[in-house]
Parts: sequence; structure tokens; C-alpha cells
Amino acid sequence: MQTKAKHEDSGELTLGFGDYAERRASGFANMVIDKDHLAARFAFAYRENDGTIDNLADGSTLNGKKTLALRGALKWQLLPATTAM
Repeated sequence: MQTKAKHEDSGELTLGFGDYAERRASGFANMVIDKDHLAARFAFAYRENDGTIDNLADGSTLNGKKTLALRGALKWQLLPATTAM
């Protein structure tokens, strides 16, 4: 379950490095678009690493990974008692 958009300006960024040239990044941003009615949230995650198996045919590495995930969410408060997500 993803985190919902909030009526606040906030964010976070996390970076990491590891074995086999691993690179990681993840983060999110919450933003108020309309003070009383509309908020948005954007989140991402990225991971990449070189392979761990040597390819004897051409000298490259196998079993590498490269992934990217993106999410967006809107929160629209029509009336004080009604919210659309």
C-alpha cells in the first residue's frame, strides 16, 4: 500500500552504494497545490548493479540489474467531509 498525499510540503532523498558497482536512490516529495483542496505526492526508487558472473565469451558481466519505479498520487478534498484519492 502506498503512502497517501498529504497537505504539507515535505520530501526525502536516500542514496546508497555497494558491491559490484551497486547504486541506489529513493525518495519522495509531498506538495500542496491548493491550500484547502489539493495535494500531490511523487515517489521513486532506482537500483542498478553490475553483474556478478563473468562472461568468458566477451569479457562482460552477466546477472546485472537495473530497475526504476515511479508513483504519483493526488488528494482532492472537495468539501470538509469528502475526500477523493
